[in-house]
Amino acid sequence: MKATINAADLRGFLKSAKPFVSNKVIPILETVQFKAAGNRVTVTVTDLENFFQVHMPAAVDDPGEVCLPFSDLAGFIQTCKDHVLNIEADQSGKANISGFKLQGQGIEYGDNGERINQFPELPELTDTQTLDFSPLLFHELNVASNFLSKDDVRPVMTGANIAKRNGLLTIAATDAHRLYKAEICPYDNDFNIIINGLAVRQVPKVFDTTANVTVQFNESNAVFEQRGIRLISRLIDGRYPDINAVIPQDNPVQVTFDKKQLAAAINQVKIAANKKANQVVFTVADGRCKLYACDIDMGTEMETTIPCRGEGEIEIAFNYKLLLDMLAQQLSPEITLELSNANRAGVIKEYHRTYLLMPVMIVKPEEAEAEAEMEEEYEEEEAE
Repeated sequence: MKATINAADLRGFLKSAKPFVSNKVIPILETVQFKAAGNRVTVTVTDLENFFQVHMPAAVDDPGEVCLPFSDLAGFIQTCKDHVLNIEADQSGKANISGFKLQGQGIEYGDNGERINQFPELPELTDTQTLDFSPLLFHELNVASNFLSKDDVRPVMTGANIAKRNGLLTIAATDAHRLYKAEICPYDNDFNIIINGLAVRQVPKVFDTTANVTVQFNESNAVFEQRGIRLISRLIDGRYPDINAVIPQDNPVQVTFDKKQLAAAINQVKIAANKKANQVVFTVADGRCKLYACDIDMGTEMETTIPCRGEGEIEIAFNYKLLLDMLAQQLSPEITLELSNANRAGVIKEYHRTYLLMPVMIVKPEEAEAEAEMEEEYEEEEAE
């Protein structure tokens, strides 16, 4: 193999590719594959679940392929001042990149002539559907990435769901404590796919977010493609929860807050909150909302009151970390929190987006003190 490519193109690719190169068990997955043919070099990395690839214009003098160590190559390219890189490699994997010599993995053949120890082949997609997304996709996936579950017990929740629901193209994500749903536009064809979490987080980072992106998919894989850059991602197999069924529809208490004022109040009282429970209690009545937090163990408590608009009265508690994360996603200066009772989820609707947050059990100081006393008495009895 012998080819010349633009150094800046390779530098940008390696920077974006790093999250897809993390396997320490299979050595070939710690490499970058270069394939030179025609007037381009195709560069690919993979973690088996995702294949990240770019086609780079190149002057190819000798077609071929080689797999080079990602870490060594990334370290070299950061110090390289050349505008172009001359890549030469033989069948054994010995490579010379503008004077930098390193040992990669070449092509090996078994006794029967079959190629062995090779870089994984990209999956071939058949019977596909195609979606052409506007740049809105990047924002929706970026928001959805904050709602993904980190618990592998329910794999489907570690990814984002893209599907047709009620005649609308919908993106959803949930970790069972909170939920995000974005209804994009009317859509005719039925489909329901779950994009794995790494792809959800990286798509807004590796593509140009000001241009459209094409998504082609079947039952097993999805391909995001834009201007020579491709991300082939294995879909999560499973049935996604019925998100419309878990969103409360009858919410008689609807309270509107100034978003900045609400966030400031939460940040103020959270100082006194228990660092494990992260609980803040909201008491809404007569156009005012009292926010209260305490930590019995540390002997701290704090409350503040802010104005609000709306109907109904309620006392409900939320995990302040999750609520602040949710407020950070809001685009409007005001938010309306829809509630029914202390045991049902709170809902925020904004434009075509719906956010849901499950409440936490209210722990009052007197109850916490009584529980602590009972535990202390029990420990004393056990000691005797």
